[in-house]
Amino acid sequence: MVHQIKNTEARILLAYPALLKTVVQAAKEAGFPKDRIFQFSDKPKQSVDGIRDWREMLGSEEEANKYSWPKLSPEEATTTVATINYSSGTTGLPKGVCVSHYNIISNIEQTMVMKYLGQPYTRETAPSERWLGFLPLYHAYGQLWTIMMALKLQVPVYVMTQFVYEDFLKAIQDFKITQLHVAPPILVMLSKRPESTKYDLNSVKGALCGAAPLSKELQADVSTRFKMQINQGWGMTEVTTGAIMVPFAINDDTGSVGRLLPNTECMLIDDDGKEVNVGERGELCIRGPQELIKVNSLQVSPAELEAALLEHQDVADAAVVGINLHDEEWPRAYVAIQDSAKGKIKPEDIQEWIKPRVAKHKHLAGGVTFVDEVPKLASGKIQRKVMREWAKRDAEVLQKEIKARF
Repeated sequence: MVHQIKNTEARILLAYPALLKTVVQAAKEAGFPKDRIFQFSDKPKQSVDGIRDWREMLGSEEEANKYSWPKLSPEEATTTVATINYSSGTTGLPKGVCVSHYNIISNIEQTMVMKYLGQPYTRETAPSERWLGFLPLYHAYGQLWTIMMALKLQVPVYVMTQFVYEDFLKAIQDFKITQLHVAPPILVMLSKRPESTKYDLNSVKGALCGAAPLSKELQADVSTRFKMQINQGWGMTEVTTGAIMVPFAINDDTGSVGRLLPNTECMLIDDDGKEVNVGERGELCIRGPQELIKVNSLQVSPAELEAALLEHQDVADAAVVGINLHDEEWPRAYVAIQDSAKGKIKPEDIQEWIKPRVAKHKHLAGGVTFVDEVPKLASGKIQRKVMREWAKRDAEVLQKEIKARF
């Protein structure tokens, strides 16, 4: 904790009362001011050794009514840190993984696809669920399901302040929990401990298991004994939470961790960085869609340039993508212009117009092309994959033109 307080440059510490002494001691060793430590609990607490209740940070009702939550631009959402989760520290001190707002929202959407793949729902037809929150909320797994997914899907969650196995069983029975999010040690307890048979767990229809390897034998034992479907998933702190999962519609008994989440690519490589053959062991490399454009090692957000282009009175819509020319990547815009401007404005005019409005490395050096419309999904999101295909096609044409010229 001392390392994390220093590493994050934390400004406030919220401590659960039962762990207050530990937090105060860690803060002291980290040189963290005591007056910035607050007790965090459901009910107001008396000040303990100068540590106040967190509610004392809150403003008045009048101040609250005047407050307006800051709105992030697309670029800010991509880069602004929402949480810092720490790795296990197997190669030294735990490393802080900075997770952006964009990372979290993307992972929620990816996970929802896998949860409801093959069994689509509307808010009205979604199955009634109740979850039990016992995973640590400082862990990415607990954050995704107990906080984010539950909020997104409007699922009630009963949160345990600490994990005690028999309390866990009783909570399932009393609150009729329908879905569990577990790690393998929980399934070992269900399989081996005698208390497991003392409680009615029939309400549980399924469980997602992650955070560590699960043998297909243990998976089958618990699944058969408690008549619950158990699906596995794989993830790591560095990918926000999950990257691979068995869709909930599939009742898998092979011990597989499943298939890639949408908008994710992976490959297995050997020690020389070459892709291994089927059935061979290798290091798993994984990545999401590369939307940011790298110009001379500087990052360019397509969303920022798109927002700037839409301020032009003659632009009806716009999409920006990276185009590779002469072994360099440059921003290229595909612009749909207003009907009233057709024949009156040229692509070069757009290039010149945007120059004084953005930094030099964000200039549309990859060119501007007029299109009838920007390809979008039904949700209104730009089809980035289509845009990359357009840019690849245009790059080939431009390279041929350059060769023909010289």
